[in-house]
Formats: sequence, structure tokens, C-alpha cells
Amino acid sequence: MRYTDPVFLVPSEFFHEHALHGIGRGMIQMQFKASMEPSARDLWSRWLLQWSRGRQILQLLGELAATPPPG
Repeated sequence: MRYTDPVFLVPSEFFHEHALHGIGRGMIQMQFKASMEPSARDLWSRWLLQWSRGRQILQLLGELAATPPPG
């Protein structure tokens, strides 16, 4: 995977509620259209991160996935 600035880290519940839904190639497809401007005030702007912050979050999530569940 490769990411560039900006990165949108959107909670799944919010994404499923507000993303565009469609069917293409026999599969459900979801997408959102957000402004890439740092000063944007659209529906998605609160989830905008600079890639350095997004990279840290992805690293933390990867570490959590590698940790065995308690018990």
C-alpha cells in the first residue's frame, strides 16, 4: 500500500452512513468525495490527517493486530 497526504481515517460507522453506495462489477462499492484543501469544511474534513500522523496510527493498529487476545 502507498499513501500520500492527506489521509482520511474515517470511523467505519460514519463511513457506512455517509459514503456513496453502489454496485459495480458485481460487488458493492462505497466511496466518498472530500476536499483535499487544508482549510476545507466539508463532511469529511474532520477525519483528515497528515500522512505522518496516519502512518503512526497504522503502525499502532498493526501492533494491536499482532498482539494475542487476552485470556
